[in-house]
Amino acid sequence: AVVSTQSTGTLNKLIRAMAQEDKSLDELYDETLESYREFRQHVDEYMTHATRCKDLIKRFDESFAALSEDEKVLQEEKRTQTREMASFLPKDNSLILKLFVGDFNVVLPRKGDKIKYKRQYEIFNSTLSGFTVI
Repeated sequence: AVVSTQSTGTLNKLIRAMAQEDKSLDELYDETLESYREFRQHVDEYMTHATRCKDLIKRFDESFAALSEDEKVLQEEKRTQTREMASFLPKDNSLILKLFVGDFNVVLPRKGDKIKYKRQYEIFNSTLSGFTVI
């Protein structure tokens, strides 16, 4: 078969374009991989800090419980602030959630998202309780 020089040139351009596309795909993959590694590192750091914060808040609560009523009144603002801090940390899952969905962490940084999630969970829990009674 005779191939004209024009079609050969077009074919070469197509091959170069495909090679360039593969190169950019490789570069995109490398960038994605590097970004994912950074993400995992930040998640690990976050979990370390979250665990430390949860432990410190637990110690604060234990110390607060040991205070006299007068001292508790004086420290109430700090207790309120630690409760606010705790609301942004991952919570342990309930037994029902662990049984049906498994163990997972849900961290919702915005308060509105937390309220929506909690409402949906309550609906799920109520429905499940209804089926359990039947």
